[in-house]
Amino acid sequence: MADVLVIGASVPGLIAATYLARAGYGVTVLESDLHLGGDCANRVPVGDLAVPPGPHLFLALDPKILKELRLGLEYLYRDLPLIALRGEGPALTLPRDVHEARRNLTPLSERDAERFSVYRREHHAFARAMRGLWWEEGAISEETRSRLRQMQVTAATTWLDGAFETDALRASYSFDALSGGISPSAAGSALLFSWRAAQEMCGLQSAVAMLAGGPQMLVDHCVDVATKAGVRFRTLAPVARLLTDGERVHGVQLESGEMLAAEAVLSSLTRRKTLLDFLPPGSCGFALARQLARPQAVGQAKVLLGLNALPPIFEQPGRYVLAERLETASLAYAEARSGQIPSDLALEIVAMPTGTSPPYILSVLVRPVPMEPPGGWKDNATRLVQAVLRILEHHVPKFVSAVGGLAFVPPKARDPFDVRAMTSPWRARITTPLKGLYLCGEAAEPVPCLSGRSARIAASIVQEDLRGGAR
Repeated sequence: MADVLVIGASVPGLIAATYLARAGYGVTVLESDLHLGGDCANRVPVGDLAVPPGPHLFLALDPKILKELRLGLEYLYRDLPLIALRGEGPALTLPRDVHEARRNLTPLSERDAERFSVYRREHHAFARAMRGLWWEEGAISEETRSRLRQMQVTAATTWLDGAFETDALRASYSFDALSGGISPSAAGSALLFSWRAAQEMCGLQSAVAMLAGGPQMLVDHCVDVATKAGVRFRTLAPVARLLTDGERVHGVQLESGEMLAAEAVLSSLTRRKTLLDFLPPGSCGFALARQLARPQAVGQAKVLLGLNALPPIFEQPGRYVLAERLETASLAYAEARSGQIPSDLALEIVAMPTGTSPPYILSVLVRPVPMEPPGGWKDNATRLVQAVLRILEHHVPKFVSAVGGLAFVPPKARDPFDVRAMTSPWRARITTPLKGLYLCGEAAEPVPCLSGRSARIAASIVQEDLRGGAR
């Protein structure tokens, strides 16, 4: 019998398995696919290359994990600036240097130029104070809690409207408000900005980084440290159901019929998949089952383009955001929620050199899009790709002629996002109604993302419960 089973060899699953194996537990990771790494593994063909379907940039990798597991990651870019592409006039670049950012903003709005440094200083200070909740199972001061209560009832659109007047600045920031799959007009959605500002990459607050070798390098390093820690892997081993006596999970049954016992089971899959698909009806409680059964209506898609040459507009390393106006973000969300492909799409564009053919991959993240449009994505993928290409062609004449290959990645299934979960305790997000069953992936994070923090904290909670026999 394994001490611990981990369902899903995603990066969080690998991290949780490594921590538990280093603590002396026997750990087996069960992966339904042939490859390890989940969405960070190279498995989407673009021309002669294979690239990951998941994140192309990293903004929240847990610094504690990088240090404790000694992952030794190398970065192609450590701090990419936000570059807002505009319909008319030059792009607006917002680097870390606030003096340069102010200079770039001044031609558009002297008011915003003056306010920007104050905004960054005050907002980043609040975001750092929130790390007590978002980075650990800690506490925050009463002053921070007072500010938090205000942010919990503030919509992202309201917050941006009051902070800035420059269309390019407000529209580009609104892209991040769509990351949770909720409306930027929803109460509390402004807290998404604070969560993002609380993150750290390469020792820099609110930095956005690109890994040398891409996300697959993160997978390779995680597999290496997990293997050295003694973690066992079983690929092509999809789980059919969790074994339970009604109150406690004591193992899994694979689709092959094989049964595996364990003292604890961690799932890096969604809460919905784990509690609804793997358990008998009603096992997690009818109220939670009804909540999880409600489908997430809005998500994000990705278009991957292989380029024979990089257009000059994308030559500066950066995180390019192409969004029309702040006002259209809420309208686009409403269209996506009704199942339509929005008439005004917002794009995040990153150029990635490959060192082979095609020489560049342009990764285009598209928000918001319906999770399941009428007819499904099989019938609608071409429409969305063509819409993205039209937008890019408008800004880059003859862009399409440089495209040497493309791929479409449909929205990834996620749990319904609730702003209230952003401030709930880690144990509440990680534990489940059944003893011995834990979540360690994106489903346990305050905001859906790849940080690994939920995996590290889940491993700590599992150790505590196994030692104390509480679970």
